[in-house]
Amino acid sequence: ETPSEAPTRRRGPLALRLLGLALLVVLFLRSADTVRESWAALRALDLWAWAGAFALFAGTLCVTSVRLLGLLRTSGFRAPLAQLCGDSIKGTALSALLVIGAGEVYRIARLQPHVESTAVRSALVLFDRMLGLFVLGAAGVIGLLAFAPEVVRYESSTGWAVGGLGAVVVAGVCAAVALWRRLAGLRERLAPVVTPFADAPWRLLAPVALSLGAFVGWVGSLVLLAWGLGLDVPWVALAYAAPLVTVATLLPISIGGIGVREAGYALLLAPYGVTVGQGIALGVAQYTTFVGISLVGGLLLLGERRATQPSETPN
Repeated sequence: ETPSEAPTRRRGPLALRLLGLALLVVLFLRSADTVRESWAALRALDLWAWAGAFALFAGTLCVTSVRLLGLLRTSGFRAPLAQLCGDSIKGTALSALLVIGAGEVYRIARLQPHVESTAVRSALVLFDRMLGLFVLGAAGVIGLLAFAPEVVRYESSTGWAVGGLGAVVVAGVCAAVALWRRLAGLRERLAPVVTPFADAPWRLLAPVALSLGAFVGWVGSLVLLAWGLGLDVPWVALAYAAPLVTVATLLPISIGGIGVREAGYALLLAPYGVTVGQGIALGVAQYTTFVGISLVGGLLLLGERRATQPSETPN
């Protein structure tokens, strides 16, 4: 590539991610009342409700760490739970501050003292991540079809988008299975991860149950935020809105899900009387819990860096 082409290629992903920010700006500029309403709702946010939501969010990270610990032990490996919880918090900070996926790369690297093979480490972390997302997305789709008003299920573009996303996930799983059958060498390298679950599929019950526990904590966190903002929304609505919006924020059209999150809540919760301004406030309030975890993770990363730096001794 020529020097003039390289900056263009680097700017492409950044421009794509700015779409989420543009969406948030459009929502805010919809009217002056929207801005005032969002700001008023955020100022009235109950701090105890926010603290509870923050604690539940941190708890979901611990639950997912226990899930990864179980996957490690099933595959014949060991790692301290305290390290896995800390790595999960620090990985969340990296994904929020840098790009989605940075946290997974960090967690893979941190498992090196316990799992020698890079392929096995990567498979365990990605399996853990995909299992959680699958349960989260499935719960959201089931809740959407079972409890959402007809206007959300059939008339809104969100309903069709979720259906399309589900089809993509199913197609991806089928493609992965087909590819797995062709890559004999990779199967041999990942045998420690695959064989225990292939021989005894019931071993998946525990990680799936933990994923459901993380889902409950995730929804509970949003319920507390909605309550703290004074929103009168049924918990079943939040039970399908939370996972669907979370999956939508993984699309590479935003930085940290900004804009996509607020638009998702404004659209999905509109049938329950939630205005655009209130939907924006709910999304921003949820994002502040991510920022709080990121600050904790950033401090842990800073402490880790200082601990690994060699101390300078005077000559």
